[in-house]
Amino acid sequence: AADGIRGVSPTTVEAAEYLEIDPSMVRRYCRKKKLKAQKVGRDWLIEKAVLDNFEPKPPGNPRFQKAG
Repeated sequence: AADGIRGVSPTTVEAAEYLEIDPSMVRRYCRKKKLKAQKVGRDWLIEKAVLDNFEPKPPGNPRFQKAG
């Protein structure tokens, strides 16, 4: 993961870069309360400690992933 995040509340784009996922996924995780975040205007602020403990789901449908 990138280590460009400083401070307490990275934005959605910064969080996405840190987690190495798309910003739309970060917004989805925030909306669905899978990531603890605070909405400020049109953006979400997420504490860095929350990001450090967050494990995003791998992309794709797990039913269609190849075994092994």
